[in-house]
Amino acid sequence: MIEDYFSQLESILQEFPNIRSYELAKKIYNIHQGHISGKVIFENRHTLEFMEVVDTEQTGKVKYRYHYMDEAHKLHFRYDNAPHHADIDTSPHQ
Repeated sequence: MIEDYFSQLESILQEFPNIRSYELAKKIYNIHQGHISGKVIFENRHTLEFMEVVDTEQTGKVKYRYHYMDEAHKLHFRYDNAPHHADIDTSPHQ
């Protein structure tokens, strides 16, 4: 169930001692599908912004984006499964 997935994700965030704070926004489409996005701020002031569209009846995520920046907002990595950059070996996972 999608609510269980969201609860698991929040529990994981609460367990990490180096997380200063986090914000989550959740949208439930139906019993198995939903959207979750958030921002995690670590003690070193680095941030992770993320978005996932999940269907608990499928393996893997329908859609995702993870964007990690340092305290100066310099991008360290970004992973997503958007269908752009098909020429990259890891496509659609950039």
